[in-house]
Amino acid sequence: MAGDMDTIQGINSRFSPYLILMVLILTLSGFSRQTGSLNFSAYDVINAANSLRSAQGLPVLQINGALMAAAQAHSEYQAATHRSSHADASGGIVTSRVAASGYTAGAEFVAGENVASLTIGTENSVSIIMNEIWADAVHRGAMLNSKYTDIGVGVAIDDTMAYVTLNVAGLKSTPAPAAGSQTAEPDKSPLAPVLARITCTPLPDGTVYHVVGYGQTLGTIATMYGVSIQEIVDRNNIDPDMIYAGQKLWIMQLIVPTETPTSLPFLTATPTETPIPKMLLSPTNTITPTPANVTPINTRELGIGLIFFVMGGFLVYLIFLKSSLSKSVHS
Repeated sequence: MAGDMDTIQGINSRFSPYLILMVLILTLSGFSRQTGSLNFSAYDVINAANSLRSAQGLPVLQINGALMAAAQAHSEYQAATHRSSHADASGGIVTSRVAASGYTAGAEFVAGENVASLTIGTENSVSIIMNEIWADAVHRGAMLNSKYTDIGVGVAIDDTMAYVTLNVAGLKSTPAPAAGSQTAEPDKSPLAPVLARITCTPLPDGTVYHVVGYGQTLGTIATMYGVSIQEIVDRNNIDPDMIYAGQKLWIMQLIVPTETPTSLPFLTATPTETPIPKMLLSPTNTITPTPANVTPINTRELGIGLIFFVMGGFLVYLIFLKSSLSKSVHS
């Protein structure tokens, strides 16, 4: 990340001797040995930044001793902690370090900072820093801002990595022009290029991946998706300072709402007609269905009728028998 960070009133310059003394101690303790294996220097980075400004029609930045000391001290801190960071041991940022360096002796100023880290011995290190790590609009804005007039760069290494700090600054207010002098032309310097920030569409299962674009940093990617840098680092198990263009990063897993189906595949649709129940019978117990045109016989009524018929016949027989006996007696 980088910044165009306006400061409040500069911190009292009495802190500057301590900062300068610390830089001297670091220098005497072996800074020349640390940077001896590098294939570039702080002045190579300064020249590259000024070439970029010249290409945009901006005046070059002037090397400032206080800014050089502040940038070098911060690079040494990053090498000691083995981590690229804008915050120092006390949590302070570039404005507090520049103020403590005695850059303006208490005057109001604006300041910005770029930091970068890359493997020692990387080919074309300065080109990679300028055209890849610092290629996005935020880092370019720190180097191309017309409010900055001075520059300082520090470089330090640990066992494997080189840490670069670029500090730029300028006075917040300028002295009033002398009588009879011409008024300065309004600032017409071109704005820093703005890179498109395009987020990736989630996959059908809700997974969101991002393919790192040219010049993008974890900070810009995290801002695009509303997550933290640490979340991206943990989910991908990566070094936050070693991302590259074309790298595929897992950003998040969205919760995709599940739609309730209108009919489940394992359920049978409700029939429009009530089915006739079927009885399962064993083959030996077959029931013969009653023909549709035959009226079923009521056995109860048939039995009663048969009884009346027999009794009526028996009664007729008794009457006939009595009649025959009467005739016999009279004759």
